[in-house]
Amino acid sequence: MGFLANFLRNRDRRKLEEAVERSPSIESLAPLVKLYREEGNLGRARYTAKRAVELFPKSDVAQRLDRETSRVERAARRDHLRRQIENFPRPHDYALLAELYREDKELDAAEKICRAGMRSFSNYGGLPYTMGLIARDRGKPEEAKEHLERAVRLENHNYKALRSLAEVCVTLGQPDEARRHLEAILYFAPGDSSVQKMLKEIDGGSVAAAATTKVKTGRPGVEETQIEALPSGATRAAERGSPLDAAVRQFRAQVPGIEGAVLVDAFGLVVASALDGGLGEELAGALATNVWRGGAETSAPFGLGALREVEIEATGGRLLVRELDEAMLALLATPEAKIGLVEMKLRELAHALRGEV
Repeated sequence: MGFLANFLRNRDRRKLEEAVERSPSIESLAPLVKLYREEGNLGRARYTAKRAVELFPKSDVAQRLDRETSRVERAARRDHLRRQIENFPRPHDYALLAELYREDKELDAAEKICRAGMRSFSNYGGLPYTMGLIARDRGKPEEAKEHLERAVRLENHNYKALRSLAEVCVTLGQPDEARRHLEAILYFAPGDSSVQKMLKEIDGGSVAAAATTKVKTGRPGVEETQIEALPSGATRAAERGSPLDAAVRQFRAQVPGIEGAVLVDAFGLVVASALDGGLGEELAGALATNVWRGGAETSAPFGLGALREVEIEATGGRLLVRELDEAMLALLATPEAKIGLVEMKLRELAHALRGEV
């Protein structure tokens, strides 16, 4: 009976997939999403539900499918993160789990998870950042400011923490402090339109220019960058010693032409890196996050769907930023690097890191 049920289910799924491929409609997309959910294939369910919304934005059925799939996916993600924390606790797992509860308006549970994480991982900036958002959601801007200031002290190139801190300062009637935090973002994200807009609102129409200095890249054929590589007291690569760092270092060693690699989590914080001494990992992570954010903002108006990869090619090499589950990997490659080999090793790395980030 189990074999027959599986056979019929597979047959139905293939028919629906073929129908969606030929001529997508709500009548084919809706049962396909539900079938994926029943099979536990939440990734495909989420993708198909999003596609339904994109194709039929005015359909109540598509909107309901998207909400239901999101709810199922979030519940499964919660369970997964709880198991991760029980078996192998890591700081970004606590932060991700707390953020899921915060987004669902379960603020007490979110705070409890954050505090548990902070007891074990006091130097991870994602946890005080989430605590700041919890306090902000509770209407406690002063408390939010304290938590967000700690997050920035731990990771001074944390875009999300700096921006949230600036917003809280505006709420508290502290425009000078808000301006300082926004200008700190422009240091590593020059030209960020949303930050410039906030500065205009604060300054009544005049945007303060972010100070920049030049630093040698040490790479022939590459012009000097406009971002100074500041030493960071919050860099803790040596303390991590995690399988993530080992996997990223191994990836760099196996692929000729890769000069650096950095893995950044959903909070914009570095969780693994293999970099030379010239560029600090925090700054590298912030720059990679800025490239990704710019790519997402550019691709959205063209209706290209979810961003998967951003590549910048210059005379001195390439910068590739690739999505890996809930993280992203940034690679700095020489012109001689064989992209086919890079892609193959990237797939291997993605498989090795699945469930790790």
